Amino acid sequence: MELARRLETHGWSVTETKTDVCPVIELAGRSWPTYLTTLGAEHRYNFHRRLRQATGRFDVRFVEARSSSERREALATLIALHHMRWRERGGSDGLHTPALLAFHEEMTELALERGWLRLFVLSLDRKPAAALYGFRYRQTFYFYQSGFDPAYGRHSVGLLAMGLAIQRAIEEGAEEYDLLHGDEAYKSHWAKETRDIVRLEAYPRRARVLFCRRARGMSRAAKRMAQRVLPRAVIDRVAAARRTGAWRGLGAATPP
Repeated sequence: MELARRLETHGWSVTETKTDVCPVIELAGRSWPTYLTTLGAEHRYNFHRRLRQATGRFDVRFVEARSSSERREALATLIALHHMRWRERGGSDGLHTPALLAFHEEMTELALERGWLRLFVLSLDRKPAAALYGFRYRQTFYFYQSGFDPAYGRHSVGLLAMGLAIQRAIEEGAEEYDLLHGDEAYKSHWAKETRDIVRLEAYPRRARVLFCRRARGMSRAAKRMAQRVLPRAVIDRVAAARRTGAWRGLGAATPP
């Protein structure tokens, strides 16, 4: 990238590391039916089947928050459903502190005022079953967070909410649906393209700075090794303990 090139010409040491991927859906020039043809046949069939089953059994509503009071209620619903979704996995680290909740309260109000907010609640017989939180900025819909009630899990309400949100994005003229960082399997069902997310590190050529750079690299290597060696259950337990501060239960007095 241009910034890296310029720094290198001034004697800086620059490294660029791929850290994650960002799945994206190109929507320009597509209708909902034509977009569906780009999906795998099994996923397309599953979405239609689940939607048909849900509408046949329930009064299905997919409602967007458009007023301040609707925003407040929908955000509270999203947060509650998000935590219900993650309770059995050690809890969420996305909407879990008073500071974060206060930020999203303020951010969603600002986004609503400026026309950016896209906050939906999917209800079955008027009971909230799933919610999806995102933003529309310029020509891109940014999916940010979601949640669903596990009691409705067999109806694939998370799948339905995502599909209906993509349909709304197409209908309002968005040219791209950005699923943001992460290569979770469910994203690959909807998006066939990805962008790389990279970390750019630049250091002036001084011994002390280069030492810090090497130390940071060794720390990251140790973390990657731990993730490869430790059982998934142990990693999840440590992550949950770091979120709650429950280090005594893991046999450690303080976090590393």
